[in-house]
Parts: sequence; C-alpha cells; structure tokens
Amino acid sequence: MNYLPLLLLLSLPLAHADDGDDAPLVVNGCTIAEHSQCPGANLKGANLSNQDLSRMNLAGADLRDADLRHANLDLANLEKARLQGANLTRASLQQSNLRLADFTGATLMAIQGWGLFAQGAQFENANLSAAYLQFARLSG
Repeated sequence: MNYLPLLLLLSLPLAHADDGDDAPLVVNGCTIAEHSQCPGANLKGANLSNQDLSRMNLAGADLRDADLRHANLDLANLEKARLQGANLTRASLQQSNLRLADFTGATLMAIQGWGLFAQGAQFENANLSAAYLQFARLSG
C-alpha cells in the first residue's frame, strides 16, 4: 500500500476554525464599529487603538486620554469632542469633522489628515509632528 498521500495530508499544518466571535468592541454602551452613533459617549481613557471608527458619530464625546493609535477615524464626526491628552499617533482622520474639538496636549504624530475640517479646534501643546494635513481646513 502506498501511504505517501496519507502522510502528506497528516503533515500539513492544522487549520484553525474561526470561533465566530466577531462581536464589535462595546465601551460604556458605545459600539465601536463603522457608522455607529455615539454622540456624547464617555470613552475617557479607552483603548481604541487599531479600531475602525470610520464614519462614527462621536460629536461631543469624551475621549480624554484615550488610546487611538493607528485608529481609522476617516469621515468621523468629532465635532466638539474632548480629546485632551489623547494619543492619535498614526491615526487616519481623512475628511473628519473636528470642528471645535479640543486636542490640548494630545499626540497627533504622523496622522493622515487629508481634507479634515478643524475650524475652531484647539491644538494647544499638541504634537502634530509629521502630520499630513494637505487640503485640511484649520482656523482659530
């Protein structure tokens, strides 16, 4: 008998089945997922790094000291959000609404901010080094 095909089959790495637990992260009642509606949410100090928050409504949300490193915030509404001390290193904020948001003391190093709207936003003592802000609208 030729056992070679059986030996080859048994030597293959085992595939792991998906456990089916693809439930989105929920923080203080706010579902962290694309298009979620969480205006005024309390996300203070939340670990949201590498999360997809694109197109989320976070107007007036408390994101003070939140970890948003590498987060996708494209087209998100962060109008009047509180982001003091938040870490947004390498986050993507393309075409996001940041009007009147407070980024005092926040880290926005190397963000992708193409076409963002930040009229009236506060950036006092914020670190914007290497930020990409082409076509961004900033005034204050």
